[in-house]
Amino acid sequence: MMSNGIPLSSKAGMNRGPEQRQIRPGALAILARTSGVGLAFVCILLAYNLRNPISRLDTFRRVQVGMDRKETVRILMSDDVHCEGYAFFENEHEVCRFEDYWREYRFTFDPENGHIIAKAMTFKPITPLLR
Repeated sequence: MMSNGIPLSSKAGMNRGPEQRQIRPGALAILARTSGVGLAFVCILLAYNLRNPISRLDTFRRVQVGMDRKETVRILMSDDVHCEGYAFFENEHEVCRFEDYWREYRFTFDPENGHIIAKAMTFKPITPLLR
């Protein structure tokens, strides 16, 4: 058939399905490599962050008021916990501090006999990701 002297089958857009764009094999390779590198990077960061325990609460609970310094240090060292404020004196008392992602922990030692006279745990303030 003819329409205005032009065969209908040759008119633009006639008898053709929707145009399909194909991704070139080179682009697929780049996408796959980039995704692989990104996944490896995330795994490395996750492993680095998880090398320390997420919570130190079990260690805190194992240490009891009245426990002597040697036993306390043995428990802390067995759990790879290091006091950040060890040998820091507050009101003439020696204080051991450590923390995890959510809490801060504190043991107070009696300066005369080296026994724990107080222990405290406080939650860290939540900081919003977006301000």
